[in-house]
Amino acid sequence: VIGDCRMDNNYDKEPVLLVPSLLTKSSYATLLSLDCVPRKWHLEGRHGSRTHKVEDRNKIGIPLLRSPDRIKCIVSILKRRDEDDTLHLQDNHMPTTHKNEKKRKNVNDDEDEDHHRGDGSADSYSSSSALRELLFTPGVELVYKTPVLSNKIPKDETFDATVHPERMPERFPSQFRKFLDTISIEDRNLTPTKRNKSSTCTVPGVASSDPAFTFCELFAGIGGFGVALEALGGKCVFASEIYAPSRRVYRANLDMNNLPDGKISGDIWDIDSKDIPFHDLLVGGFPCQPFSSLGDQPGLNDAKNVSGRKKGVEEDIQDGGGGRGQLFTQIVRVLGDVQPNAFLLENVPGLITTDDGNALRTIVSSLEAVGYHVSYEVCSSRGLTAQSRKRLYIVGIKHNGNGARDETKFQFPFMPDLQIRAVDVLHTIEELQMSFAATGISPELVRHCGFEAQSQSPASMFRLTDSQMDQLQNRSKSWKPAKLAWDNTTCDTIDSHYGVTVGKGNSQLVPSQAPYHPRRFTPRECARIMGFNNSFILGEYKVKETHRKYKDETLSLFNGFIKEQYYMLGNAVCPPVIAVLAGAIINCIPNNVRNTCDNNWIDRGLWTGIKISCGAVTPSSRAILRERHLEVITNYEPLVV
Repeated sequence: VIGDCRMDNNYDKEPVLLVPSLLTKSSYATLLSLDCVPRKWHLEGRHGSRTHKVEDRNKIGIPLLRSPDRIKCIVSILKRRDEDDTLHLQDNHMPTTHKNEKKRKNVNDDEDEDHHRGDGSADSYSSSSALRELLFTPGVELVYKTPVLSNKIPKDETFDATVHPERMPERFPSQFRKFLDTISIEDRNLTPTKRNKSSTCTVPGVASSDPAFTFCELFAGIGGFGVALEALGGKCVFASEIYAPSRRVYRANLDMNNLPDGKISGDIWDIDSKDIPFHDLLVGGFPCQPFSSLGDQPGLNDAKNVSGRKKGVEEDIQDGGGGRGQLFTQIVRVLGDVQPNAFLLENVPGLITTDDGNALRTIVSSLEAVGYHVSYEVCSSRGLTAQSRKRLYIVGIKHNGNGARDETKFQFPFMPDLQIRAVDVLHTIEELQMSFAATGISPELVRHCGFEAQSQSPASMFRLTDSQMDQLQNRSKSWKPAKLAWDNTTCDTIDSHYGVTVGKGNSQLVPSQAPYHPRRFTPRECARIMGFNNSFILGEYKVKETHRKYKDETLSLFNGFIKEQYYMLGNAVCPPVIAVLAGAIINCIPNNVRNTCDNNWIDRGLWTGIKISCGAVTPSSRAILRERHLEVITNYEPLVV
């Protein structure tokens, strides 16, 4: 098989074109223009061009892509050259895309490689006079050699993402080793099924029919808080979310049996505090857009409407018309009226600097005024997920009845660095060539668009178009191939705008095999990056009878669906981080108001978070990740005094 380099038993070798040393740059430019060598955004070209040293010092070896069309064409031209030298340059036809080939021969592959383009078709190889001229050059030949590593591979930079290492439990290294030896993460089908029963776990000291604690989830989204708190043994007694698609995902994944009338409530402005049952812990991620550094940071004065809200923004807050910047007041209202034992809120770090810090001071003072000790800190999810996602967490513990300070002061807990990387959450090439189910695309959408009937692969649907790639290369000032989600890197933060304007370089992309363009993350990959395990059910597509058939309808429906998935996942919280924080918070709630005598909630939160993290990786990466975790233990053992 020529393309796989399996001629003459060269199974482990790559095709290499030997060219005169003086023609290295011009030869590379010709090969690059015809996609015969990888570019910097291809898996094979991450570290730039490679060369092979050969015995003849007057020659240099340029590795070629293992492509059947390319290698077959080169072999054919070389064969014709050897058979009849009179064929040299008889065909003067040159495709339009290569007429300026001679002008581009002096290539600096470190700077100008990205500007070389080719249509990649078999006809362009055989008809290119530049290629024929190169192959007819005396001394040029095709050989097979053992692949060599690039001399431009940088050393891996070590970064410790541990949060509060000084608070690491003394027994953590030994417990983690035991955890790795005993844990059995179930290999589930990548197509999840809806649960029929509550997922609350059994907690020592609590009857199986009773929850370890109760919680209320405001601005619930797709249930990131709920996933973590149910795993800790909690029971949700009230949930509020205004965005309909998020409510559907929430219902598909979380226990609805204990909610009032078994339903998720809608607009928080319309909810009477009397309708919210008492609970131990209130959680919520109130809208972050007013405080995000990606925008203008209008802060508390942001009057813009929230997604799914029907009321006008001009109305007064008292009349139920407040904008996004005032939604925190509804959390304060519920806390003041219901008086739960504690709360955990999440927002962007930009809240700290909005309005020179006045916005955060206003929020904290409002929370303290309704009876809570308030702490806040920016924590990164880098240690427990595959992304570096920094978020501001605000924690409140209710005052004792006599107004005295609680004996147990809340401290943000230790979070280990599990060294989860992009390779642990990305699909394999085989997955992307098979079923859409693994990518998180609704089966209803696949059937409606006829993807399987058209034999379209998931990879082709998430890949950038030629126009998007052109915009990325020539118009984006910020994008560089180094920003791609390479296997050993930590992913960028997934936000609600992911994938909207990929041509501007604002969304991290995944490198593809040559000669294909990079692609977007799939919804399933985004979920894993956020820390949701493989059993988490993503959004469903509802076929609307009003849809009319028109040109490009399939692409429009597909892009609309995944945009909705990106929006919901980008607005979610990371369940592993929430589990660790919630365990430390519950530990501060006095025993006389907590429905359990268990006093080990910090440890319970830590190990629940670790287990959620381990469930949010691909099944194929678990064995390799375990070896990496053993290295983590080695790094932590010296910290034990």
